[in-house]
Amino acid sequence: MMVIGEAAGTLPTGVHARYPEVPWREMRAMRNIIAHSYVSVSDGIIWDTIEQEFPAFLDIVREIVDNEQAGAGEADD
Repeated sequence: MMVIGEAAGTLPTGVHARYPEVPWREMRAMRNIIAHSYVSVSDGIIWDTIEQEFPAFLDIVREIVDNEQAGAGEADD
């Protein structure tokens, strides 16, 4: 979860703009909570996120990677 949140924060803004359905802000926020407020992290919330949200997220990531590779060479901001 931390790696995903970190990666979400380093993607070009153009990627964020092209995929507004992805909860970029929430992913970065969860990473920050895990990294900086680990005492208050709920194992249940983390587990529920992995079980309920992660499979759909993987599908979206695969689609993004395919789309971005197909558009490689195009300008990004």
